[in-house]
Amino acid sequence: PRGPYFQPGDYVLMSVVRKDKNKMMAVKTGPMVVTEVLSTWVYKVQDVVSRKVATVHARRLEFYADANLNVTEELRAQVQYQVGENEVERFTAHRRQPRGGWQLRVRWWGFGEAEDTWESLRTMVEDTPVSVSEYVRRQGVQQRKDFAQLKAAVLTAVNAVGNAATDEHVALRVYLTEV
Repeated sequence: PRGPYFQPGDYVLMSVVRKDKNKMMAVKTGPMVVTEVLSTWVYKVQDVVSRKVATVHARRLEFYADANLNVTEELRAQVQYQVGENEVERFTAHRRQPRGGWQLRVRWWGFGEAEDTWESLRTMVEDTPVSVSEYVRRQGVQQRKDFAQLKAAVLTAVNAVGNAATDEHVALRVYLTEV
């Protein structure tokens, strides 16, 4: 994988997605300065005027440029680089599909609530077993009425991982069989 796209000290514009009635729109704000690299895809940025700090995904950032900046070939090459990976911040809900599958509502790290998506439980168990485990534990503590069904669906998804199971998958399987 490539290293971080932005570096501390880079000036950027941040797209803020707002939901207005039934439409989503992105508004660019800034300039902001990158203050910290949290992962390859997620950054902390600070508004240069208000000094407010935000955690934001690289897809919501673009390099800030004005007539006084020196636009180099390296900068042009970086701008052309397409960012394509998301990281789970947390799961906010779950639902059973009419056709029988389960989905988890995902809050993506560095994105806002308006950009939450419903993702396949099976895919999330394969990709992020630790996050799924944390979510299932919270549901059990809250004594949700559908906890037994959710637990069974997660266990089925964990077992489907098969030979590709990691230590995290095994730990999730053990937890699910003990509760």
